[in-house]
Amino acid sequence: MAHTQPDPVPNGRPSIQSMVRADLATLAGHDDITPTVHADLGAREQIGIQRYGTPLQAHNGRCPLWDAYEEALDLACYLMQARVEGHTAATALYEQALHMACQLRRMIRDRQVADAAL
Repeated sequence: MAHTQPDPVPNGRPSIQSMVRADLATLAGHDDITPTVHADLGAREQIGIQRYGTPLQAHNGRCPLWDAYEEALDLACYLMQARVEGHTAATALYEQALHMACQLRRMIRDRQVADAAL
């Protein structure tokens, strides 16, 4: 799976986290946890700025599908850990994370095949 990506390149586009925060109440529903998730997204944005010198932005020189794939693999591992540690409610999320990882890897493969055909 050796795949190296460059550091993100800042540009004038809006931050992805701000776009997700704008969608949060509409897509995730508005309940007592939504404000906390909204704040957590803002905190993650600040971590990205501190770490990379830029918020997450589209067209930053990285493959977003590959980043998402790696994160989905990590998510599946964390959810398996939660299951092993007794959080049985994590089972459905674990299965969804594995399914998502497979879908993302398929998208990457299909894109690589299409790009090679050009």
